[in-house]
Amino acid sequence: MFSRFIGGGISSISRDTSEIMKGLLILLIILGHNSILSPCIPDTDFYLKSFRTPLFLILPWFYIAATPPTWAKIAKRSGKIWFWYLAFFVVQVLFYNVLFDTTFSLGETLKAFFLGGHTLLKGVTGYMYLWFMPAFFFSMLIRDIYTIANKPSRIAMIIASIGIVTFFAFHSYINDIAIIQGIFFAALGIVASQLTLPTKNSHRALVVLLFVVCSVLMFIDATKGFVRPFMPFVAFFAIWSIIEWLKKYMNWLQSLGKLSMFIYLTHPLIFQFLLRVVPNNYSQVTYGIIILLLTILISVIVSWCMQKIVKAIPVVNKYL
Repeated sequence: MFSRFIGGGISSISRDTSEIMKGLLILLIILGHNSILSPCIPDTDFYLKSFRTPLFLILPWFYIAATPPTWAKIAKRSGKIWFWYLAFFVVQVLFYNVLFDTTFSLGETLKAFFLGGHTLLKGVTGYMYLWFMPAFFFSMLIRDIYTIANKPSRIAMIIASIGIVTFFAFHSYINDIAIIQGIFFAALGIVASQLTLPTKNSHRALVVLLFVVCSVLMFIDATKGFVRPFMPFVAFFAIWSIIEWLKKYMNWLQSLGKLSMFIYLTHPLIFQFLLRVVPNNYSQVTYGIIILLLTILISVIVSWCMQKIVKAIPVVNKYL
């Protein structure tokens, strides 16, 4: 729809650019989850939350597939998501109950697993971040439905998505169940996919300038509430523009992008471990930077090893 009225734009993103963007976003997620460093600048985490995770879910809407998704591909991707979600969920439930001697409830645990809400997950695992996995599953499932839908159905989904995005501009989705979060992120992807990246450098510069202005407004109490709903769209196209300009200097982020799922799953556990073993003999900022760098380094190493192990086992590699 909207893309018809924007001439000379790019409507798909290359795999390399996508991996670079994911590499950058995972670093921002680790920064935001650093509870020592992020509070040093008020509203930093609020600002980063406005776009870092949504951009991960918007990215798939800009991939071009030669053929419609097959049931085999959908099943493999879905199995991968739920396998790693289950694996880390079980490990965290076990550690949480052993370390903190909580009262285990099978019913509450199963409820948290299948509903996937922030509060429910924290209650049985001690962490909230696993909500992303089932939300990602539902978001991608809607993307598959959209891909194979006919034109009238797509138009209906676009109109519904605009309504959903507008609704959540005034209502938080943070503590909702995973399917609600997945629907919201899919709506963001559908709306974003109707836009295109300008090809003229002057137009891209305006997008980046708009992102800078919106970023500043996000740190002003009087304006941040109004700006936040637009941040996923502004940030996506601004970061895409910056990467297109500076790709040759940012290719190192591809490696992080390819490991982003494993880095996401492991970094909170590594962060908590480091807090318990790294002595705090520094200022808050210095200590936060040390923990941040160590978290990134160790998470990358662990994720790289996990990826190698998965690829080295034929049966596992076939399905994951």
